[in-house]
Amino acid sequence: MIQGKLMARPPIISPWGAEPNEQLMQLAAQGVSIVKAAGSLNRSMSAVRIRARNLGLSFPTIRETRRKLALPPRAKSELAPYSR
Repeated sequence: MIQGKLMARPPIISPWGAEPNEQLMQLAAQGVSIVKAAGSLNRSMSAVRIRARNLGLSFPTIRETRRKLALPPRAKSELAPYSR
């Protein structure tokens, strides 16, 4: 701190505008995971989750996303034999 003067801090929170709100609505409508939505909006997952909740939007849960991305189980005949 300089004598008698307070130094201004940059804002920690960047406000949500109309464009990020619209992009968030589109991502939610596409069924994108909250992780991908946060990445494309350059925001934290919690910020995206809170904003989506305030707008009445929902994202698939992490469990649903993992289930969607999971590979189907392979048959034993398809598995490579164990070798030493």
